[in-house]
Amino acid sequence: MKTAYLAGLAIFLSWQALAQKETETETKPIPTPSLEAPCNAFGADALCTTVWTLGKHASHRVQDYTIRHAASGAVMFSGRGLYRMKPGDNGTDTIDGYWEDSQGSVHKLVGTWNGTDLAVTWGSPETEQGRSRYVFEGDGGMKVQDWVLRPEGWQMFMEVTYPATSPK
Repeated sequence: MKTAYLAGLAIFLSWQALAQKETETETKPIPTPSLEAPCNAFGADALCTTVWTLGKHASHRVQDYTIRHAASGAVMFSGRGLYRMKPGDNGTDTIDGYWEDSQGSVHKLVGTWNGTDLAVTWGSPETEQGRSRYVFEGDGGMKVQDWVLRPEGWQMFMEVTYPATSPK
């Protein structure tokens, strides 16, 4: 009985390792930097922090994002994104996942990843619709732009350039 259990466990672990390795080679992994930069949020000087980590599977990345008031350090906004990469066409991976934030929002997101540029759209007509673009620089820095869809069209509401020498 114990031998059968151990054999089954060994097969399962081998299969899981193989599946994870295949996923890693089929997609271009999103980097996992921890960066911060001065920003302007809601008309106030602030400090934006973005921390990217590995998710629970090799195809997952998690982004934790925080905006703190520059003078007081108070959290003005925070959010978390879960991004799942799947092999796509023409060397571009597809992305799906969810965004949650301190305003009580939970948004489905979809997008693309080409190895340096992560472009996602999020939300729905029933809630709020937006799009975000993350450009991972070769030197370790990152540029981010966020838009929201208004009746008059797309309006940029945030733009942050994170230097590679970020203190985070």
